[in-house]
Amino acid sequence: MLRIKHYFLLLQILVTLSATAGVNIKSGNFYISYTDHDLVRFNGIDIMRTYNSKSSEKGLFGIGWGSEIETRLYVIGDGNILIKEYGAGTGNQFSPVETNETRITECINQLVQAALQNEDIENNPVEINRFRREMRNNLETRFRKWLLYAELGLLKQPVLNENEKWESQDLGYQQLFKIKNGFKRIQDDGSYDLFNQLGLFTGRYKADGRLQYSISYDANKHIAVLKDKGNNSFLFTTDKEGKVRSIKSRQGTSYYWYRGLALVKTKDIANNIYVHEYDSSYNMTAIRYSNGTSMLMEYDPSTFFCIKVTEPNGNITEYEYKTFFDAEGNVNDNHYATLVLSKKKGTIKTDSAYYEYEIKDKPDGSSYLYHFIYKQNSDVFEEINNEQCEMPDYVIKNKRKHSFTYNQNCIPVSKENDSVLVKAVIDSNWNKASSLHIHYKKTNTATERRFIYNNSGNPVRITEDTVITTITYSKSQKVTRIANAQTTLLYKYNSFDQLIAVTLNGTDELLFVYDKDGALLRKESKKGKAVADAVEAVYKQLEKYISETGILFDY
Repeated sequence: MLRIKHYFLLLQILVTLSATAGVNIKSGNFYISYTDHDLVRFNGIDIMRTYNSKSSEKGLFGIGWGSEIETRLYVIGDGNILIKEYGAGTGNQFSPVETNETRITECINQLVQAALQNEDIENNPVEINRFRREMRNNLETRFRKWLLYAELGLLKQPVLNENEKWESQDLGYQQLFKIKNGFKRIQDDGSYDLFNQLGLFTGRYKADGRLQYSISYDANKHIAVLKDKGNNSFLFTTDKEGKVRSIKSRQGTSYYWYRGLALVKTKDIANNIYVHEYDSSYNMTAIRYSNGTSMLMEYDPSTFFCIKVTEPNGNITEYEYKTFFDAEGNVNDNHYATLVLSKKKGTIKTDSAYYEYEIKDKPDGSSYLYHFIYKQNSDVFEEINNEQCEMPDYVIKNKRKHSFTYNQNCIPVSKENDSVLVKAVIDSNWNKASSLHIHYKKTNTATERRFIYNNSGNPVRITEDTVITTITYSKSQKVTRIANAQTTLLYKYNSFDQLIAVTLNGTDELLFVYDKDGALLRKESKKGKAVADAVEAVYKQLEKYISETGILFDY
């Protein structure tokens, strides 16, 4: 089973209220996401599409574009299953619980015949055996070849039995089952997705079976209608190749125009027009806006890494990518760095940020971030992580070193820097501290904090030297009271379990005001802003205090 973790940073640029762009500083991939329809406030979902310059996938919105609704399942002839998240996104490999050597052999035999038919290999024993060995030994290549030849109609799909099971660890633990009408993918939280016999994504559901949204297709297997949990409908029209021409919702209609495979123009529900330009490799080079401004992207001609972005407001960001080599002189794909130079329009000052990542492999085939360096102008941050817990052994921030140790369950049991040493005794029932011993080096003083938890693992009593803090909860484990010798806070909630009031020492009250959709509008007090600020300060301080039930990474 392939278990690969990807470590990268996306540097984001807010383009408009409905669009966010950025650059992946590992791969040099330029991306931009648009939210075309947003019905979240109507108890629905939003429709978002994302362009990635490193993607060559052809999706609902043309080459390089992907969206959640075009997640697709592919059956591989060897018994493995691949789910392409977001259509053009990460490939998620599901392996059968039991390996079937007969299927693998039949799969490779089919691939050999397809390669010969497609004239990809010469018809002689040496070339055929070389190709056969490659297909058996290289799983990624086998997947890629199967998808290619299946699209060309050169392969016969394997027969799968109902209730067959597959597993994946690529994006957290997931299970996949063959069901009567297709496939069911179950996430580790119990939520699940459904796919039809063709691998088309047909619905997303909560663990209790509540619908999030369902998708139906027309006779040509093109997306037609999406219905969400709020009974909102999105109506799609497509061209003969299945690319989306329009999406209609209660908010309005968005439109899409193409030149060949490329999406070259869109009109959103507010009638704003966006024109997209590409180079010959489908790297997006410009976005033209209705107000006459543009966003411009430049790429390295050999690697196609994005090296410069000019924003509509004139700000410029440039990217310089650093390559590292292993002991044999080969490029080390697990060690990379990028220097980011930013300059605002009309200024001569350039801000710099440097990111360096070093990834190491584990014996089980997974990987972890071993070493990370971040420099911004004169500020420096460095982190070394351990293999077992994938958490920091030490962190250096602006020349100050913070060291950590862990128990066998990867719970922090000590933290030390130049001013403090903290040691924790861990409650094995909750993996939280039963006590914290804190030694302040500069004053040579110490304090001990002891915790008692309820049956839900929430602290009900914290004793720090002679000060006792008690916490009580509702049936739903919402805090209803925090009290010590000096302070008492009382909490009040509405029927939706939203906090609506905090009362300090029986007199001063902080009120929480929400809009009709349940979003917090403001916090206030009938006694004025000064009282509101005072209650909020105490409330936040005690909330933080009772939440610190272990060693913190507060460097």
